[in-house]
Amino acid sequence: KFNSFSRDIAKLQVDTPEQQAIVRSLRANQRRLKEVFDSIVYSVGSISTEQSRTQGFFQMSWSRMAVLTQGLVSDVSHLSQMFTREAHRLRNRRTSLIYGMVGFFGLFLLTGYLLTFRRVLNSIGRLQAGTVVIGSGNLDFTIEAEKNDEIGDLCRAFNRMTTNLREVTASRTELEKEMIERKRAEMQLVERERELGRKNRLLQALLDNLPVGVA
Repeated sequence: KFNSFSRDIAKLQVDTPEQQAIVRSLRANQRRLKEVFDSIVYSVGSISTEQSRTQGFFQMSWSRMAVLTQGLVSDVSHLSQMFTREAHRLRNRRTSLIYGMVGFFGLFLLTGYLLTFRRVLNSIGRLQAGTVVIGSGNLDFTIEAEKNDEIGDLCRAFNRMTTNLREVTASRTELEKEMIERKRAEMQLVERERELGRKNRLLQALLDNLPVGVA
């Protein structure tokens, strides 16, 4: 048991000065306890056979061992309490660190979400405003596509659509102008034919009445 206890003390690794002082006290009491026990073992064969002296020696030795053992128990108890407080403090620090990291990452995710959500809302707002302008008939309006994302693709698609509509509208306008010009030319031709018919009738009337005029 003593050897097992000695190995445990030899394995102790402490950090604080107070803990180091307790470990030094433990090792000193351990050595003194070994010395007292070895002296008892050594004296068993050489001690006087007188009953009183033998009993007195063993009583004194066992009293010293009891005192040393009590000191060891006190030091071990004190060191155990210190380790318990240290473990409790480390657990509290770990818990606080975990809560802090969770809060930090939660705030980071929330901030990123809000920034992304705001950016998406702004992009959607610009797209909506652009569609209103285009829907009012202004086909020369171009929606700004700042990002290479889905909203930007939609903006570029709307711009291509307005370009195609502008081309189609221009062709239709030219066709309507051409139809109007043709109608105007046809009306002028009809009017000219009417004028020529009226002149022909006048000439025919003159020819019919020419003998009367000659006579």
